[in-house]
Amino acid sequence: MVSGETGDTRTESVLVRVSSEVYAALQLAQPFEGCRSMQELLHSMVQDHLEALRRREPGFEKALQGLREAQARADGVLAKRTAGSGRASRRRSAE
Repeated sequence: MVSGETGDTRTESVLVRVSSEVYAALQLAQPFEGCRSMQELLHSMVQDHLEALRRREPGFEKALQGLREAQARADGVLAKRTAGSGRASRRRSAE
């Protein structure tokens, strides 16, 4: 997986291996789904699947909420550590 950031959204990349037959079917499906790229097609398929899973499984939505809250707490801790480190370095350089 490869991480990146685009604007305000953090992204991850996933490499998926499929058979030649599945790959050809996905290429053929692109225009039928109105997608300009394989990435766009797969993104919409994954999003649709996750939305359906959220509707079907209340536990999945609850787990996602817990994951978001944990990430927000971790980001807050990291931000505080970074801010603290910056002040300490500035104090040292001023001395």
